[in-house]
Amino acid sequence: MLRSEVRAIALDYLDDPQAGYFSTARVNSWINFAQQDVQKLLIESAEMYYLKSVETTLVVGQEDYVLPDDFLKLHRLEVIVSGLGTVNEELYSIKEITFNQQDFSTRGYNSSSGTGTPTVYVIKRDRLKLIPAPDTAYTLRLHYSYTIADLTDDSQSVDVPNNYMDLVAIYTAKRGFVKDDRMPQNILDLENRYMDMLKKNSEDRTQDSPRQVVVTGEY
Repeated sequence: MLRSEVRAIALDYLDDPQAGYFSTARVNSWINFAQQDVQKLLIESAEMYYLKSVETTLVVGQEDYVLPDDFLKLHRLEVIVSGLGTVNEELYSIKEITFNQQDFSTRGYNSSSGTGTPTVYVIKRDRLKLIPAPDTAYTLRLHYSYTIADLTDDSQSVDVPNNYMDLVAIYTAKRGFVKDDRMPQNILDLENRYMDMLKKNSEDRTQDSPRQVVVTGEY
């Protein structure tokens, strides 16, 4: 749905279809905030609506690697040790540790060079620190959710799945009601309806097999 269409719906909820009270520029800025709010909800549902994958070649001995400009949330980090892009691709995921835990992480080190095959990582602001630093030019593959871009033109589409597009309009309208120091119950009821839908969809989106329990550790 285009920004102009979402704005029209939001202004209708605000009972200001001609934008006589709420300016178009202000509502446009609210739409950008609203689509970010909806994106956060969708990412929390763990259904990978915004999944993106990128690869980079590691540099021998280099620990730090800058994250993509549009990086928002990391889902999986992999090191490809052989067979890149083939059916025989050999890879494994590396896990996050805290900044202080790096002192206790020695698995994979080559004692003579201080390098090895990376096994863990630490996030530092806008970059990843791989531990140990690579001893070979492996390929690093990052699966992450990207930050949606602000809309700057009415012809641009809101970056939200169609079945949650109305929620963007609702969140946009809520900001108008906050400015007006009022919050009609019908808008809150509409929001709660979508929140229930989001919860149900995150639980039932796949039905190809019985439910399973993901075991993350012995205890």
